[in-house]
Amino acid sequence: MTQLTRTELIADFLRKGNPRDKWRVGAEFERHVLALKSGAPIPYRDALEPALERIAAMPGSLATREDGRIIAIAAPWGALTLEPGGQVELSGRPHASLAAVRDEAVLFHDIVQQVTGDQWVQLGLGYTPFASLEAIEWVPKGRYGIMRDHLSKTGALAHNMMKGTCATQASFDYFDEEDCARKVSLAAAIAPVVLALTANSPYTEGRANGFMSVRGHIWLDTDPARTGLPDAAQQFSFERWVDYLLDVPLLFRRDAQGEWLSGGADETFRGWLEDPSHPPDRSDWTLHQTSIFPEVRVKGQIEVRSPDATPLPHAMAAVALYTAVLYDPESLREAVDWVKHWWQPSARRSALESAARHGLQGTLHGVPALELAGNLLNIARRGLHRLGETGEDWLAPLSDSVDSGRCPGRALLEVCGPEPRVDELLRCSAYLPEPPR
Repeated sequence: MTQLTRTELIADFLRKGNPRDKWRVGAEFERHVLALKSGAPIPYRDALEPALERIAAMPGSLATREDGRIIAIAAPWGALTLEPGGQVELSGRPHASLAAVRDEAVLFHDIVQQVTGDQWVQLGLGYTPFASLEAIEWVPKGRYGIMRDHLSKTGALAHNMMKGTCATQASFDYFDEEDCARKVSLAAAIAPVVLALTANSPYTEGRANGFMSVRGHIWLDTDPARTGLPDAAQQFSFERWVDYLLDVPLLFRRDAQGEWLSGGADETFRGWLEDPSHPPDRSDWTLHQTSIFPEVRVKGQIEVRSPDATPLPHAMAAVALYTAVLYDPESLREAVDWVKHWWQPSARRSALESAARHGLQGTLHGVPALELAGNLLNIARRGLHRLGETGEDWLAPLSDSVDSGRCPGRALLEVCGPEPRVDELLRCSAYLPEPPR
């Protein structure tokens, strides 16, 4: 087996570019599954695991297990994975249209609801609204045990991130290094704007927490080495990105028998790469990349990670926004030029902090978030038209937020108040809202 080298890892990213006619959109939709009466998260052993076994028994499904416990399912509609606190995630397949992404998400919702029953509801919120952290059961997954111990030393809110948060993520293709660099740098620059537009986690343990997106706040106190907006994303090249990945502390790895091992405090993938006694292979490199969580990251595709979880129409609006500005050439050029007028490297963390606390009422890089959000939506709206994605008004939920000046979290507070009733909050945040009567 040929030993991996830094040069080969850089070349891997070059090889993963795709011609424009092969570009697709993939989405990952996380959601809470909560008890209809109490708002408590679904417990893994008593309720979630039996539900997963029912999905695993469906035709075409293949379960992944650790120590006999089911932790993920691959199926024709994509993959079901679990976050550490039992949050359920659809990792969707890549699609050529937004409608196909949405239809897959609806199918997944219906499957999960079918196996969990009418005592549980799927919720589009960035943070679990009622349960205390201690009341949430850990999913029995080997890597989560290592993450729990490691991240407890790197951020005061790391366990809140693991057990309580949910997000919407989307993945996009690139053509070559120049195209990838423009897209990654743009996605990093607009990350606080998108967070302000989608901020949707204003409650903790049954009361208002002072944030529009407490999820966004939590990520800022999780692990600065592997989160946020790294320099390598702002001034992107494949070489800089590989060097960033090589020098992030190694969180975990697996031995020859598949057992999970924790990384040492000062251990990096670069150091492991240079160890002739036990060099890593490509599966080790792939695994390492999954342990790094910036607002935008590059693996085989460009993955954007800023939006809070929201009900599906709003989540699809965020996916559509990214699709427009990353896939329409004119919108990409326009957005890149627009960002240059207001983006300040020194303000990138404070912009995320302002978006998390204030949503669309915040100030980002010295500019009102509402103004930036409106400009970004205008660019995206033109881009969707040029892409031919005009069968539906995909951006309508985001447009409504800008028109009202209220991100989803602020709208929730106005409807449900600072100490919401369980039934009212669950109704307002259901992943698939009831159609108007």
